[in-house]
Amino acid sequence: KAREAAEQALAANGTLAEAHTSLGWIKWVYDWDWPGAERSFKRAIELNPRYPTAYNWYAGFLASQGRDDEAMEQIGRAHQLDPGSLIINRDLGAFYYWTGQTERALDQLRRTVQMDPLFAPAHAHLGRIYVDAGMYDEAIAELEIAANLAGGVTHLGILGQAYAGAGRNDDAARELERLTEFAKQHDVPAHKFALIHAGLGDKDQAFAWLEKAYENREFVMPILQVAEGLDSLRDDPRFDDLLRRIGLEP
Repeated sequence: KAREAAEQALAANGTLAEAHTSLGWIKWVYDWDWPGAERSFKRAIELNPRYPTAYNWYAGFLASQGRDDEAMEQIGRAHQLDPGSLIINRDLGAFYYWTGQTERALDQLRRTVQMDPLFAPAHAHLGRIYVDAGMYDEAIAELEIAANLAGGVTHLGILGQAYAGAGRNDDAARELERLTEFAKQHDVPAHKFALIHAGLGDKDQAFAWLEKAYENREFVMPILQVAEGLDSLRDDPRFDDLLRRIGLEP
């Protein structure tokens, strides 16, 4: 539906930066069409140099490929255009982390939490970085806040991994069961199961769920190279195989 809407908008008016931006997102996230996505993002920025979302999404696209300097330049422009945007502030923190600037990422995400303590995505991203850093108590604190604010099962995968990292395997198993029960009646992204199994040290199950995420073309796939919660899997040949299959070099 998103693709159809973007294409219809462009058919009616080919100069809509918003439609080119949306099409760039679709080509990146769902098609794994890296050259096509870049063309769409660049065209959007050319048409409207003051549209912050185009810079933001283009930055994520660049960071997911390890094009760090370019990514930070683009997210910087987005932030200059809309410094009050919670999403852009959260993404600035995320992209700092994706480009190897952990302390700056944590500082930025803490500032974002201060901007709006009820903004669950900022708490969640803080928690994910804490998981990667092995700071499990801090991770659990942030992820429990995020889970309570967001409701549903949005953050239960990484929360389960945090519990496992802290040695709270019973709590991790509980989150896995909650996901399993929820999935009986709702769509649950497969990578959430992969995160908990990775935390519990079950690589085979983690990769089985990542294969399902690949088949479902989940958002984690194009950001696999930089996504939090997957460090324990990165030295496995199956991880590099997934990267190659989505068009990325390990």
